[in-house]
Amino acid sequence: MQIMTQTARFLLVLIVLTMAACSNNDTAEPVLNDDQHEQLEQQLSRYHTTDSLKIAFDDYKRKGNVLGQIVALRQLGRLCRDHCQYDWAVTHHREALQMAEKANDAIEMMWAMNNLASDYRRLGALSEAMDYHQQAYNLSMKHAETEHYQVRRNTAVALNGMGSVFLLMGNLQMADTVLRQALAVEEALGNLQGQAFDLGALGNIKEQQGKTDEAWTLYRKSLELNERGDLATGISQSYNNIGRLYEQSGQLDAALESYKKGYRTLVGSSDDWYRLETGCYIGRIFIKQGDIAQATDVLERIETTARRIESLEHQSKAKELYYELYAKTGDTKQALASYIMADHLRDSLMNISKVVQIQNAQLEMERQQRLDDKARAEASLAKERHSKRLTYIWAGLLLLVAVVGIGMLWYTLHTRTVRQQLFRHMHRVREQFFTNITHEFRTPLTVILGLGHQLEDQEVEDMGQVRSAAKMIVRQGNSLLSLINQLLDISKVRSAVGEAKWRRGNIVPFVGMIVENFQSYAASKRIELSYSHSLNTIETDFVPDYLLRIVTNLLSNAMKFTPTYGKVNLTLEATSGNRLKLQVFDTGCGIPSEELPHLFEAFYQGSARSGEDVGTGIGLSLVKLMTEAMNGTVSAESIKGKGATFTVVLPIVLDSNTAPLTAEESTPAMTELLQDAGLQEQPVEAAAKPEKSAGEPKYTVLVVEDNQDIAYYVGMHLSHYRLIYARSGAEALEKAQETMPDLVITDVMMPGEIDGLELCRRIRSSSLLNHVPIIIITAKTTEEDRIKGLRAGADVYLMKPFNSEELLVRVDKMLKHYGMLRQKFLQADGQPTAELSAEDRQFMNKLIDNVYLLMAQGHADVEALASRMALSRSQLNRRVLALTGQNTSAYMMRLRLARAKRLLMANVQAPVGEVAVKCGFDDVAYFSRIFRQTFGMTPSQYRKQG
Repeated sequence: MQIMTQTARFLLVLIVLTMAACSNNDTAEPVLNDDQHEQLEQQLSRYHTTDSLKIAFDDYKRKGNVLGQIVALRQLGRLCRDHCQYDWAVTHHREALQMAEKANDAIEMMWAMNNLASDYRRLGALSEAMDYHQQAYNLSMKHAETEHYQVRRNTAVALNGMGSVFLLMGNLQMADTVLRQALAVEEALGNLQGQAFDLGALGNIKEQQGKTDEAWTLYRKSLELNERGDLATGISQSYNNIGRLYEQSGQLDAALESYKKGYRTLVGSSDDWYRLETGCYIGRIFIKQGDIAQATDVLERIETTARRIESLEHQSKAKELYYELYAKTGDTKQALASYIMADHLRDSLMNISKVVQIQNAQLEMERQQRLDDKARAEASLAKERHSKRLTYIWAGLLLLVAVVGIGMLWYTLHTRTVRQQLFRHMHRVREQFFTNITHEFRTPLTVILGLGHQLEDQEVEDMGQVRSAAKMIVRQGNSLLSLINQLLDISKVRSAVGEAKWRRGNIVPFVGMIVENFQSYAASKRIELSYSHSLNTIETDFVPDYLLRIVTNLLSNAMKFTPTYGKVNLTLEATSGNRLKLQVFDTGCGIPSEELPHLFEAFYQGSARSGEDVGTGIGLSLVKLMTEAMNGTVSAESIKGKGATFTVVLPIVLDSNTAPLTAEESTPAMTELLQDAGLQEQPVEAAAKPEKSAGEPKYTVLVVEDNQDIAYYVGMHLSHYRLIYARSGAEALEKAQETMPDLVITDVMMPGEIDGLELCRRIRSSSLLNHVPIIIITAKTTEEDRIKGLRAGADVYLMKPFNSEELLVRVDKMLKHYGMLRQKFLQADGQPTAELSAEDRQFMNKLIDNVYLLMAQGHADVEALASRMALSRSQLNRRVLALTGQNTSAYMMRLRLARAKRLLMANVQAPVGEVAVKCGFDDVAYFSRIFRQTFGMTPSQYRKQG
């Protein structure tokens, strides 16, 4: 009895394990099988009849060759489709899909899905066609990283198919986007047939958009590729496309000849589908020429064949042509009947609304699930937040009362002495200027004279020190020169020395390029710098050099007095009265109201701006003089502690004698001006830091090494990147959290509690830094040490002495991959891509969910998002910038505008204001302006075009 019980238990365990194994097999992801796909296709390509292919299928079945059976069914279905036997084509391809799924063969599953989509597209079932193409595309994307030829071919076929469906639906924008993606894949594969198809379809889009010249170019390129590949069907379609352009231009004879060429190309083909297409074009020409007999004969054959092959598309076209024919002959009764039938068939063909409803329902369901998940978490925090809110309110009220009381007391005392202070201050202005200018001269002169005496009195054998001293002398001399140049600028403008060079041009991109030169400096200070304009083109006469210095001075001042994570914005707009208004505002410390009237006086320094930020009082005076030289005005507004706004108003003048802006003048040379403003990075002399190459580095690399010679040697090979150095693990971790580097290169053995391995572990466990790649360079060469380094989180482990070329290749590849992930992320319209790590995908999914929730609540701002993510604003901004290449506000705006596009197309009856509110915009005018700046059209125009 005991033996039987043990046996029963053993059998039960065995059954459970077997069922689990079967379950795992059923749910396993499809895999790529390289089992003679292409070889079997070549073998079966010799069979040109359904009977021969069925014999081959039976032969493979008898031999137990599953892959051979699937490929035979695939070819058999295609042959049936070419003979317009669509029901049989669907049957064979569906059977092929079932067998491929059972065999877990990803390649054949993709082929079967794409073939089924093509079958349904021929039958007019567009929703089924789109669904199967989408499934094939999703499956191909799972295996895209393999670069397998068959996978890439299926990707192209799926994209071509989806583009064709969008084109049939009239969604030209989506069709253009998808077809261009398909064309890129076909070009990479070198597939002439696919390239020709995509070019023809893109030409069709341009034709429908009224861009005839572009359509001509694309159709001719398509014809050239089809003729080069000797592709009869493609050649016929190209002649049809060209004939259609002739027809639109009224050249009916040329159009008819082109259509006939296309028809003759299909002689001997068994595919009635494309012959019907050409026949419809020929019939329409006969109707337009008044050849009723030939038109009637052609239409009868078209309708008969379309019914036989069950083509709703061509039946609809035939009824449309009958309508035109009867209207031509004056038979209004038959014309009306034909029109009603054509409309009915067209509705059957274009019943795509179900697809949109399904997609919207799916999105709504996913969004609702996310909201439900967060509702439970929010409920548990509601009471705590409520109590905190009450505490903050009471504390704020008490603080407000205290501030108001102190403010009133201060104001009373201040008003008594303000006039006396201003009077004394004006007397000190000139004295203060000469004191400051003396200090500005003394500092570089002290360095120059001191180094000069050292070189004169000492015998310096180290040429490196001599070069270092010489560079410091040159740098300090340049500082003196820049100060003198600023003084001379005021003198030149006041005395009109050197005639102002007026030029005519578009001022919008000119100002945009000046702003662009400040972006790197703004990023280094974690300042959000933006530029907006009311129009893309504002033609006017202006002095390029004056405008360059005006904008540079205003932006440099704004940057200097804006704290980290602040904002600086420049706006440009044409106003009434033929005026141009340029405004620069910042969120800095602001300017006291009593100092505003004196800001543009020469040599004036305000009391609110002290310490290292004190200048000579030249910049704003120069702005005023140059603005007035262009017949404009400049003014300033500010609230102390909240920022300042500078406004420049210039007249829009178009003098016929003004020379146009040249190419060199349209690209402002900013280097000297940025150095004068203290915003251009100067070379730093240090024994352990190599000189950086010219140009703005694209990536930042943190080098962690306690040996200065080794650090110098590593940095010497990476001089084209922005390098940051650290001598210990603790210092490296602090600098990494502050600067968010793109790559970390570290040694293992370092002083302190945090060595290289511990540094790797802490970076990998940090929510801010876990995405940063790490390279270890160490003298520890055992296999065990290498495994420890990789387990700690390093991506690459190099052993000293390392190969410098290998280091460069490793760094370059890792940073390029990092950049590609950012680009793919943005091309996916802000949605997390599969290439991101699990931690990064989880972070981005949580971020996107919170953005959607904030949009629904109507307050989509960075502060609220940071609160929901349980991060500070700076931490959130650094993480988002590292993953997407955009700051948090820019990325949120991308998501909001992407959702706006979907909502605009999902419900064309919904008011634009309602869409704006759903996307977190409480100002409809602001929403429309941002939408137009981003996409080049207003929301209403986008909806009409879509």
